[in-house]
Formats: sequence, structure tokens, C-alpha cells
Amino acid sequence: MNEKCVMISGVGWNDNFQRHQKFANFISDDCDVIYLQGVVASGFKFDKIFGYVNKILGTKKKETNKRISNEKNANVKVVSVFTLPSTNFIFRNINKILVKKYAKKVGKVDYLINYLPIDTSTEFVKELKPRKVIYDCVRNFSAWPQYPNDIDKQEDKFTKLCDEVWVDSFYLKNKFTNGYNIPVKQILPTYDERIFQKIPVKDKIENFVYYGLVSNKLDIPLLTKIAKKYNLYIAGPIEKGCELPEGAHYLGCFEQKELFEKVSEIADAFIIPYVGKNMEGVIPAKTTELMAMGLPVYISSFYDSRELSDIFYVYNSHDEIFNYIYSYSPEEFKTRSNKGLSFSEENKDTMLKSKVTLS
Repeated sequence: MNEKCVMISGVGWNDNFQRHQKFANFISDDCDVIYLQGVVASGFKFDKIFGYVNKILGTKKKETNKRISNEKNANVKVVSVFTLPSTNFIFRNINKILVKKYAKKVGKVDYLINYLPIDTSTEFVKELKPRKVIYDCVRNFSAWPQYPNDIDKQEDKFTKLCDEVWVDSFYLKNKFTNGYNIPVKQILPTYDERIFQKIPVKDKIENFVYYGLVSNKLDIPLLTKIAKKYNLYIAGPIEKGCELPEGAHYLGCFEQKELFEKVSEIADAFIIPYVGKNMEGVIPAKTTELMAMGLPVYISSFYDSRELSDIFYVYNSHDEIFNYIYSYSPEEFKTRSNKGLSFSEENKDTMLKSKVTLS
């Protein structure tokens, strides 16, 4: 009989493909994986109260006609889980009942990997009693306003149950190394080398590309300035209520292979204009694939971008990014590009077999 691993996530399997689904597929080469999707980690929102009631009663309608259908290995079983925000005594006790129900369905497990440091996850550990608990932390939860007010306490309680902590960012590595006497493993973002290849470097920068979610976490005023002076192309989903920068060319949404084909035809450089205090603890998922493509990357200043400032052009202001662009030299960039290519070589998807290990 195969060993069994349960993974607790708020990310649906057919949401944008990321670390959660990628790791599940890799782990399933060696054991059966039960992927619990849809666990609620956010704080209570009054305008969603009817949705919470529907979850309790089991009357929530299932989504249909999803746009994305992510690849799933045969040994991965996806289970939809409905829980309530871990914010108060009543909800936590309801969640205990719900967790018992799901734990019976899951049965005996050997490993548990968790992405959500909340009391609901702690209850899963108590009920399932895995022999090894891993917290794969990809966010500095306390910096994000949508989580429960006591998320720090909930995270601390869960972390103390863990045998190992995995992280993606340099910030989180320092946080857990300094804060806990638990083994910490940094697994940086990886990329599919069959898709993302080196793009010839241009002598002059005229065409910028941003790809990813278009949201209020982007510096839209900066992108508008870029679009006035250069050609700016944007690819990716647009968050409700967010408008494209004036003058930008919107390409639409693409799967990874088509995305690379598009940007390799257009891009002279990439831009990552993130804003907000909650960037501390974030390392962009596209970090190593950008390095692999070998073009200049202009990125706003935050903890992890500064760790990579010998590869990326890290700016602190609008004036500074334009100074970088105006003074761009292909010869100077060659040193950065070579460092980035070497870095990306160590972080391909194929390297995950030696990094994502359970025993």
C-alpha cells in the first residue's frame, strides 16, 4: 500500500497553476496525495454571511465551466472542503465538527503539508495524526489585512506542531530560522525549462511586458508613465474593479507555453511594479523563469527583490527606474544576465525531485 499525504490549501486545483498544485503532482510520484481545496483562511466578512450559511447547510452551488483545467497526476485526489473563517468561538467549533467529517473521509495519512496557518489546519493535524507535519509557507500572513486579527497566534500555534517548515522567500527563511527551533528549508520558485528559454537581448529597450494578475497591488501610475514613453504590453487576468494603465496594450490571458511565445516576440524588458507593505515576505512566482529568459527585469524594492539586486534592476522611485532605463547598456546587463541564467539553472522544475522530499 502506498504512503498517503494530505495537502491543505485555499487554492482550488483549477485556479492559476502555482506551487501548491506543482508540489502535489511531484509528491504523487512517490505516494498518494489528497488535495483539500477551498479551506477558508480569510477573516469574517458580513457581506458573505449567506455564503457561510450555505456552506454549513451544504447548499452552496458548485462552480461549473472553469476556464482552466490544470494537469493532475493519477495519484492526486482533489477533495473540496467547506469551512468557515477561523475568527470566533462559534465558527471554530463548527469547523471542529466539519474537520472531523472530512478526516473520516481522508482516513489514515502519513504526511500532512499545510499552506494555511489557521486553527482549522491545527484541527486537521489533531484528527489525522500524521507522522510528519510540514508547513509550506509562501506568505507573510500577518502583513495581509484580509486574515483574522490573531493570525500571528494561530500561525505560531500551528508552527509549533510542525516537524519541518518550507518557505519560498528569503524573508520567510529568516523569519522562521530566527523564530523557531525547527528545520527550515528554502525551496525557491522553479520553472519549466521546456517552455521558458533564453531570448536574445536587444540593444535598446522599447517594449516592456508585465504578465500576471492586474490588481491594486501594481503601481498603475508608474505603468501609465511607462506607456507614455514606451510600448507597454500586459498579459494576465484583470481583478474586478482594477483598470488597465492608460496607453497599455492588453494581450489577454494565456497558458504558459503560449505566454512565452507571445512575450518572446514582443519583449525587450520585463517590469514588476509591485506596491504595498505586504510585499515583505513575497518572492514573485515568476522570478526564475524571468531569469531563464535572460532579458532585463525592472522591479520595485522589497526584501526579496533587494536580495536579487545583482540580477534585477531594483528601483525605489519612479525617477530611479527611468534613470535605469535611460542608462541601459547591453554590455553592463550581460553580467546581470549571466548571473540570472546561473541562478535559474539551479531552480528548474526538474530539480524539485531532490528538494520536495517527505522523509
